[in-house]
Amino acid sequence: MILYEYEKYLSIHYAKSTKDSYLYSVKRYFDYMGNHIKVMNAERKDIYNYIAYLDNLRGTTRRNYLKALKNFYNFLNRDLSEYLFEDIKVYDFNMKFPVFLFSCQCKALLNYYSDKRNRLIIYLFLTTGMRLSELEGIYRKDIDSDNNKIRVYGKGRKERDIFITEKCKKMIQEYITGDKLFDIKKREIQYVVTNAIHKLGFKGSTHTLRHTFATVMYDETRDILLVQKLLGHASINSTQIYTHLVNDRVKEAVERNPLANYKVKWTILYWIIKLN
Repeated sequence: MILYEYEKYLSIHYAKSTKDSYLYSVKRYFDYMGNHIKVMNAERKDIYNYIAYLDNLRGTTRRNYLKALKNFYNFLNRDLSEYLFEDIKVYDFNMKFPVFLFSCQCKALLNYYSDKRNRLIIYLFLTTGMRLSELEGIYRKDIDSDNNKIRVYGKGRKERDIFITEKCKKMIQEYITGDKLFDIKKREIQYVVTNAIHKLGFKGSTHTLRHTFATVMYDETRDILLVQKLLGHASINSTQIYTHLVNDRVKEAVERNPLANYKVKWTILYWIIKLN
């Protein structure tokens, strides 16, 4: 078995403490992947999703796990290792996290305005995750109604396609009148969003809606590379923070479970034990 061969390799080239640490880390990765075949045919997304899986550990520990994993794939095939770990870094979460909205807040925000323009602005932010500059720069020629997508221009005028829902396409068709989708400046778009957020008693900005979209998408897919593509991030390091946000939400939900701190009464416990 490959783990046996790897253990022999480690015993020859590394001190016992390093060998034990590397072997433990790699065995944990095998458990995560499920079987030998998946390990041998790993893709970059598997490595990214494994890093997200380890999100409850400290940054230093996760970096050590990643180092051990890279060593293992170097043992198997150096070219494969270079492909899998190119530009991969473990995100350091010792920073301020972005604000995002919960589902009930999003629904309230979507229903705040009655006019078509303002509702469309908020709907686009929440369902596509586009940046303010991208939304402000949409022209009629950028909208591909046949394929339900919009061409936007991100940082450095980098082009990318954003897919939209059928509902969104219908909202655009019912609203657009000129060559440009929104014939207003960035500051006015910002006001549309922040006014509604603040009137509803929330905190945030247009970028909060982008963070909300990213958090929801990772929550639904657990695919960090997909979220990176949806957001148009050049580096995966900018996207990894959403794995931490989602995992924090899961932890909070567990803590809020009303049964989590429930104390079983001894009389009930007695009869349960006796009946079994």
